[in-house]
Amino acid sequence: MPIHPAIASKFHLFEDISSFLQFMEDPALADRRKAFEEHPGYDAPAVATRMEAIPGPHGPVPVRICTPDWADDAPCLVWMHGGAFIGDDLDMPEADWVARELAFRAG
Repeated sequence: MPIHPAIASKFHLFEDISSFLQFMEDPALADRRKAFEEHPGYDAPAVATRMEAIPGPHGPVPVRICTPDWADDAPCLVWMHGGAFIGDDLDMPEADWVARELAFRAG
């Protein structure tokens, strides 16, 4: 399967990096990570959000609650990004954008 040209055009961002762990954890590479994660032409839906924390086995766990405009007393969907956020956080597109899309399309 060929690699999509939009992804292939970002491979230069990995030059001189010895591991994915280095790419994800080295603060000096933050600008390169952000450039890799940018997806021009897509804007996540505008939905109301608020940050909360819930108790976890090792301390509070941050959660973002997305609520569509039409929802006053709507049902709830708990959606957790697979991979346990080992490489990123709630702001990564795979977490934030998907959650916003789910909330927006719930109506």
